[in-house]
Amino acid sequence: MILLVMIGGPLNLRMNDDFKNGLKNYTVFIKNGKYGNASVHLQKNSSMKIFVAGLPYDLDDAELEEIFEKFGKVVTAKVVMDKETGKSKGFGFVDMPDKTEAMQTIELLHGVGIKGKKISVQRAEEKNGNDNYRSREGFNKRY
Repeated sequence: MILLVMIGGPLNLRMNDDFKNGLKNYTVFIKNGKYGNASVHLQKNSSMKIFVAGLPYDLDDAELEEIFEKFGKVVTAKVVMDKETGKSKGFGFVDMPDKTEAMQTIELLHGVGIKGKKISVQRAEEKNGNDNYRSREGFNKRY
């Protein structure tokens, strides 16, 4: 939900948390128009999610972010943890807001050694809604 209120003064923009979370990849521009009206424009950020594999198992989110911050602004850095053991799975994801910086970072960090392990850095693939779908071939093939 978005609520715009303008009563003889500055524009107040109020959003609930669900709406804000949906805007993570957008920049909100508020333009004042003629006659005291205003318009809100959303512009999709050219951000990029990066997949990082081969991470040392003792590397945490803060250390991953620190490595990537040397090459540009980082929005988030997350090492994927095993739900049962709470230990690192050895890979993670980094979000960088600038696509150009992200591509340069991929080129510079791919194959670099961190704590004795060579990491693989590449653009993360979009998650497909049918990732969990498996064809019936090979499963309970009775007919």
